[in-house]
Amino acid sequence: MNDLVALFLSKLGMASLFLTVTGVVALVALRAIRCSSPLVHRVTWCIVLAQGVLFVQLPLQIPWDVPTVFTPTSRVAISADEIAVVTPAMQLLETNTPNNRVNSSQTFAIENNWANLLCLVWVGGIVIILGRWMVGYAIFVRNIESQPCDREEWCNEWNELLVTSREANPPTLHVSASVGPILCRLPSGYRVIVPFGLWQDLPSEQRTSILRHELAHFERRDIVKTLAANLLALLHWFNPMAWFASRRFEDSVEWTCDDQVRASEPSSTTNYAKALLAIGEYNRQKSAWSTAVFGGGFADRIRRVLSEERQAMSRTSNGTILGLLVACVALHVFQVELVAQNPEKPKAVSGVSTFHKDFFVVPLKTDFQKWHFKGFTAYANINLISLLDKATENVDVNRFDLDALQEALKKVTQGDEGKLMLHLDNGTSNMDEKVKAVKVNFEKTAVKSGFNSFHLFETYSATNDRYGLSESNALESDEPQLGNEQVIVFPIRTPLSRTVISGWSAEQVNCYIETSETVSLDSNDLLTDSDKDVIRQAAVKMTIPDKGVVKIQIHLQKPKTTVEISGLAQMKMDSLYHRDPTEFLKSLGFKKVIIAVNCDSVVYLSTYE
Repeated sequence: MNDLVALFLSKLGMASLFLTVTGVVALVALRAIRCSSPLVHRVTWCIVLAQGVLFVQLPLQIPWDVPTVFTPTSRVAISADEIAVVTPAMQLLETNTPNNRVNSSQTFAIENNWANLLCLVWVGGIVIILGRWMVGYAIFVRNIESQPCDREEWCNEWNELLVTSREANPPTLHVSASVGPILCRLPSGYRVIVPFGLWQDLPSEQRTSILRHELAHFERRDIVKTLAANLLALLHWFNPMAWFASRRFEDSVEWTCDDQVRASEPSSTTNYAKALLAIGEYNRQKSAWSTAVFGGGFADRIRRVLSEERQAMSRTSNGTILGLLVACVALHVFQVELVAQNPEKPKAVSGVSTFHKDFFVVPLKTDFQKWHFKGFTAYANINLISLLDKATENVDVNRFDLDALQEALKKVTQGDEGKLMLHLDNGTSNMDEKVKAVKVNFEKTAVKSGFNSFHLFETYSATNDRYGLSESNALESDEPQLGNEQVIVFPIRTPLSRTVISGWSAEQVNCYIETSETVSLDSNDLLTDSDKDVIRQAAVKMTIPDKGVVKIQIHLQKPKTTVEISGLAQMKMDSLYHRDPTEFLKSLGFKKVIIAVNCDSVVYLSTYE
């Protein structure tokens, strides 16, 4: 029993420690990003409080190589004076001496007494706080003096709000001499209590906004949520961060209801702020079992309500906060264990794609990639911008890890059939001469890696962006060739294919269509009825994602005269030629259509959303 108490207290202390660390991380992250979203705040502080009940740790074994100094073949010279060898017999002899037996038993008793005492203090603190809450609630219920509202105007205001509510048993409106405005849960049910003196001084618009706020609390079950947050904090009543997290959770609940009032009546924002100010001056009552309209951070709430601007939180910002919190949870839940591995056992190679800070190498596996790169078996992208020192404009070609590139290329070579597409990203044209020497090294490396041929091409993107490719991307998704010989349709599902077909831009194309037949200048349509039938059948075979993007490549007949190609109606955006394929593709479920018309190697892109 004593061992269980000690184990529980250690788990409780560890949970409280991680609750504190996660709370500090959350507070810093929210302030650094200047997050104003009530949802993000609410989820954040829920995760912080949840740390306090994570008492279970899961083992996570990570293999590691034993250092060479510990291998059997190693020889380490150590002086006999430097080592004291302790045999099991000596250990047994030392622990069984009379003095040691007494000291050990005394130490064991003292440790268990401390554990029992601490456990009693912890339980006593919970009992005292729960007792205070229950006594306070009983006093509140006993002393509250409220009567059902009999003012016709006030009742009409409340009933008009209930018309829009879907609640079967809404709270009743009561009037008190001193309490409110407040939503509370009494033994007889939920009540919205308003103070008579304040209520008769407020205009109708301000009263309605406050009632809408309280109704939002009821519809969202905020009393139950707030009680749950306080109970989680109660387990760590000795930790100030637990109560801080609970209060911040309550603040986010208040913000949410404030925003609902603003959204329902945008024009009444000023009236709502005035009502809050009047309530703050009249009464600032708070309780742990109810959610009052004048919750924590009262001055901040008024400023927030009056603020017309709302910071738009990007997915990156939300992902940053969530990622930090998930990392804290992972560190808490998973107990990392290093498992020694046999150093002579060869390491298994996971996959053939390689991602390096200066390059990435991927095999060309999908039907689309093989079709687009025609005959090539692998693709390599070299980020030469990383060799450029922006401050001095100098290029240090010696820092490039050619050995790592060679090892990566060996993973994707196919012997005599291997053919490499080597893409060099120079960033700017003024780097051509500076990287000329290293280009020769890339060619030699490709040959040494086993490729029988390769093609090198260069671009100038002036960016360090790796076109959205990373180790976490799925590079082996299926991209089958659909359609027929006249109309080719490919679902685009890998980042490499999407990057290639998007022209190295950020466009997230989900489907690529190309017509092999040249469209005559005399034709009235860019797509024939037979083309549409093929595309329609292909679309049935693949899943079109929500807000999917399709790019269609059409080849137009070259004009016989010297007419400017840009003047052709088939090349112009919003022309009748473009409207028909755009409407057709959108009818299949695509939200954005990109039409690329190619005439004598001149391509015009038009985007329709």
